[in-house]
Amino acid sequence: MTIGCAVEELDTRQDLQAKGTAPSLAFSCVVDRNPVIERSALIWVTCLLDLENIAPERIFVHTVETDLDVLPQLAARGVNIVPVARFGDGKYCNKLVQPLSPADFGADILVMNDCDIAATGRFGAALAAEAVQARQVSGRFALGKTADFPNPPLDKIRALMEAFKVAPPEALAHDSLFHHALPLGYFNGGLYALPVALCAEFGAAWQDWALRLLGDPRTAKILEQHAHHVDQISFYLALRDLKLHAHCLDERFNFPTHFLHPESRNASVEPALAIHFHNNLDDKGLLGLSGIRAIDRDVMRVNARLSALGLETDWDPGEDKRFRSWRSLETGVSMTTRNAPQLKTLLQAAGIETAETVTDVCCGSAAHLEGLTPRSYRGFDRRARMVEVAGQRLPEARFTTGAADAPGDLVLCLDFAEYAAGFDAPDQAVRMLAELTGDKLLLLGEPRSSDQGDLADLLRRDGLFRDVLHLGQYTGRPVYLALKRAGLPESDLLDLSRPEATRLLHYLHGDRATIPARFGAELDALSRLPSCLDAARVAVVGGGPDCAFTMAVALRGATLVSAANLVLTADSAASKRAVAKLKPVDFLFVFSGFGDDEQTGTGLQQVARNLVPGGRGIVLAATAKRSDALQPGSEGAETGAKVIRLLEKQNLVLTHEARVPTPFGTELDGLVIEVLKPRDGTVSKARKSRTPKFLRDFERNLRHRIKGKKPKS
Repeated sequence: MTIGCAVEELDTRQDLQAKGTAPSLAFSCVVDRNPVIERSALIWVTCLLDLENIAPERIFVHTVETDLDVLPQLAARGVNIVPVARFGDGKYCNKLVQPLSPADFGADILVMNDCDIAATGRFGAALAAEAVQARQVSGRFALGKTADFPNPPLDKIRALMEAFKVAPPEALAHDSLFHHALPLGYFNGGLYALPVALCAEFGAAWQDWALRLLGDPRTAKILEQHAHHVDQISFYLALRDLKLHAHCLDERFNFPTHFLHPESRNASVEPALAIHFHNNLDDKGLLGLSGIRAIDRDVMRVNARLSALGLETDWDPGEDKRFRSWRSLETGVSMTTRNAPQLKTLLQAAGIETAETVTDVCCGSAAHLEGLTPRSYRGFDRRARMVEVAGQRLPEARFTTGAADAPGDLVLCLDFAEYAAGFDAPDQAVRMLAELTGDKLLLLGEPRSSDQGDLADLLRRDGLFRDVLHLGQYTGRPVYLALKRAGLPESDLLDLSRPEATRLLHYLHGDRATIPARFGAELDALSRLPSCLDAARVAVVGGGPDCAFTMAVALRGATLVSAANLVLTADSAASKRAVAKLKPVDFLFVFSGFGDDEQTGTGLQQVARNLVPGGRGIVLAATAKRSDALQPGSEGAETGAKVIRLLEKQNLVLTHEARVPTPFGTELDGLVIEVLKPRDGTVSKARKSRTPKFLRDFERNLRHRIKGKKPKS
């Protein structure tokens, strides 16, 4: 099942049962002495009982210690408490006791969870529907979601399998976050499910592999820092040995919230069926936020239910168990001193040097003004020490202690947390900013903050601002440009499902007119730009210093490499000297006509050498008009293949290709190509390998959803 393609006729447990196809589910976890695990087990059981309506006799809590404080609370809810012995390493491998549990599960499918899983209300029904699909392929199957990260990477898994004389994995999948290759069936340990009829057979094979790996010194030597993932590796090896069908679930069934997700995921993530929160608990012992709107709505809904049941508490798990939050707020360090080039670009894009008056409501030390020349500037800060430092830094500027009382055409609020601290609620702070703003407000929020609400919604509320653009992130903080006056004309570029960078092009160039259709290829390429390029080294080749790519890359927080005016020609001495000066880059954007294979290929090869393994490139090329490509064999029909062959010669792998039509009055159409430099250098194998159809369909539908299109069936 592809992401977002709900099985309509199997949408609820009642529908499944009415059709006589619904397998019954039993849910299991393992608890040991750990305050976070005990608290998590209470949340896990509560969500299953009160959100999923699972009968308590179908819930099994296995425990390696029978005197845990949480056990009486769980027993009072009627769930099964099953004492078991520790297994393997006595920690991560304790979960291997579940298939061989002495308990009578009395169900068709055993669902084995980590304790730190919170079901959101539709988990059981959706999982039953997936089991129905898996059963149609084979009665011998296992369900799971491919691991979040390559833990361990594929090369280490292959090395381990070679050491234990196991054939290397043939079928591959991708980890759910970075799309690195992993064996098909290498599941994240937070969720395993398999038919109860297979538990005895599978449990024995799973435990056998775990003991073999744990008892061999080669395992730790090969896996190194990944050695604690023996439980996941042994699950995969047992699945292989028994030739079970590996049915991959999408990330909704096991969504992680314990690390910082890139901002771009806001556009593609769907509501979760089960949240894997690890130890991401807030100070009330409830689920912590992820920073992704769709997920955080589920988090707040689950928390509301937990609160209504009296599960809030003053939560202090102890220093060694406390969640190491992704809220990396450093004290005593001005955020405007980090990644200064990106901040300068943001300020220039907002018009700090062209606005008639600039009001800085929380100016701090004013380090962000260095290298900029605003026409008329007033800086305000309630912290007297900051105003003193700012005055020493820029004696010609005007700084005032206290709250801002002077409106400005452009208002800056580069530390919203500090500014909002002077108000009873964040919406009051936003209203005051709106009163001060004559034209534009540039505002930096806090990362993943639960206290300020949704800043974009606050800025749009009650018509405070006519348009709100999200410019990306700066030091992990969302950046918004709120406009008081008329914004962009109504057009398809206002579609919020499209990347915000395409909408920003107007403002970067001071042009409020619709972008001409002849720039369609540039817009398509720009839409493939990640929303956060913090610290990535990026080279924009052949586009000129003022092209939209150069500006958009800078806004996304990248480090720009000096290659803006580089022309890809084999016989240009200046080009060769410029290429020689390039250092390794993570992203490469190339504007080229591809007029001559040998000449352009040589230049592109020079640049491709500087792309780091795993690095990405986006290439814009000109191709014959689509009207000339209607007949097979025409020049236009061959152009794409020619360009792809040229790129393959440079040790690059094609990951995206799109012809972008331009008006018939123009001579050429655009061709947008995205490539990847393999980490192992095996481009020919990567190109010739056959991607499974289900994976091609998954990636195609994911691209459609990100672009706001309806997925294909």
